[in-house]
Amino acid sequence: MSRQPGFDMRGLTMGQKAALIAGAVLFIALFFPWNSAGGGSFAGIDIPGISINGWNGMGVIAGVLALALLVWEGLNAAGALANVQAPKAQISAGLAAGAALFAIIRFFQALEGVAFGAFLGLLAALALAYAAWLRFQEGSAMTPPPPPPPPVS
Repeated sequence: MSRQPGFDMRGLTMGQKAALIAGAVLFIALFFPWNSAGGGSFAGIDIPGISINGWNGMGVIAGVLALALLVWEGLNAAGALANVQAPKAQISAGLAAGAALFAIIRFFQALEGVAFGAFLGLLAALALAYAAWLRFQEGSAMTPPPPPPPPVS
């Protein structure tokens, strides 16, 4: 069965939907503050606090991998990868697992002065890890090896 070109969410598997949604949430969460410090007042002078978003340290790698996952899954959903002879589900699983791993590492880097974005990023990373597992399972279950060629007589 071949798909027509165009983005269609109904034709996606559960793993593809989870990867797209969790990847988008992680990518957006990286723009929120992950660390905050300072603030308050000293001798009657208000001191502004500083905040650092998720695009710091390992968050850069997580963001790039999440963006690559969104592009890969978007092209796959649009049917643009129909002629690609690569294990699409395993590539998606690798990108999702890498983004989740680096986002979790970034969360642990943000534990001092942790802010709202870090918790949102952690939840998205855990959902992305689950999506990676789903995509890996889909890839190993959906593609049996081709039969051997018939003998030449």
